[in-house]
Amino acid sequence: MKKVGNMKLYSFEELLEEDYGKVGTPERDAFERRVDEAVRLSLGHPSSHATRQQALEQVAMLKAAKEAMEGKRNLTRLTD
Repeated sequence: MKKVGNMKLYSFEELLEEDYGKVGTPERDAFERRVDEAVRLSLGHPSSHATRQQALEQVAMLKAAKEAMEGKRNLTRLTD
């Protein structure tokens, strides 16, 4: 986490670790498998040029948006 003014900036890896644990933990491994599957499926579609990193970011943003709708997370954290 990096502080800029009164804002806290989190790297994508920090957000992943917070939500899914460190690399190698069962929860993180399960998440990585789901992302790999989503990327594999999306790359099979000729109009899709998503990279693995883009897919990871999209999955994390969708999860955060869902949690924000459920009142579990402040969505502004995504853009800090």
